[in-house]
Order: sequence, then structure tokens, then C-alpha cells
Amino acid sequence: MEHLLIYPMATYMFIIAIIGYLTLRKRVQAVKTKTVKLSYFRDYASECNDSAVIVLGRHFDNQFQVPVLFFITCLTAVSFSSVNMAVLTFAWLFVVARLAHSYVHLGINNILHRMLTYLVSWTILLVIWVILLSEIIQKSNRKSPLDGFFN
Repeated sequence: MEHLLIYPMATYMFIIAIIGYLTLRKRVQAVKTKTVKLSYFRDYASECNDSAVIVLGRHFDNQFQVPVLFFITCLTAVSFSSVNMAVLTFAWLFVVARLAHSYVHLGINNILHRMLTYLVSWTILLVIWVILLSEIIQKSNRKSPLDGFFN
């Protein structure tokens, strides 16, 4: 079942790539139309008059926070051979929650809805870790790595 976890991971990677493309496209457009000076992107300290450039940039940056923990969690599940239907289901739910977060952040940008989708994705990630720890503890109770070592 471990191989199935690649699908939510790959799906989310493509989502990040799309967000990155949209960010780049918006930045280029803003520089071409002179709504943002090119120098703004040097240190992001000067003024930016295009809120879409700021929101997209921040949203792209967000993809390297909680989602990184998602990828680490998935790799941990694979490395411990602890992928089961629950882990797989919650991995897909994480992707859906992050899609909802993107929709809210890049669309209506309602702060309460954005916070809720963020908390849902965090909660899903924590649930996956509880499942993983449970699986790993159960496996370690079945057989110790030292069994047979001293015989």
C-alpha cells in the first residue's frame, strides 16, 4: 500500500507548481505594467501597490511551511511501512484541505475561513501522526529489534 501514498504527494506537488507559476506570472505582469517596481523583489522591503502580488507571493511561501511537514509525514509513513487505508485517506483529506485553503486565500480571502482551513489541515496532519505512532508502537510490540541478538 506504500506506493499509493505517492498519488496525494504528487498531486500536492503539482498544486504547488501551479501556485508557483501563477505567482511568477503575476509578478512579471506587475513589473511589465509598472504597478510594481522590479526592485521590490530584491528585498521585499519597498512598497508594493499590487495586493495580488503580495497575496500570491505569501501564499506560495506558505507552501513551504505546513505542506513540507506533510511530505515528511508521508515519507515517514513509507519508511516505517506504516501506510494503511487511514493514512492514505487522511493524506488525501490534507490535499483537499490545502486546496480549500488556496481557494479561500486566493479567492474570497476571508480571514476566518482561511484560519479554519489552515486548522483543518494541521489537525489532519496531527491525526496522521497519531495513526503512524500507533502503527509503529504496535509493530515494535510484536517483535523487538534485539530478538535473537543475544541468542
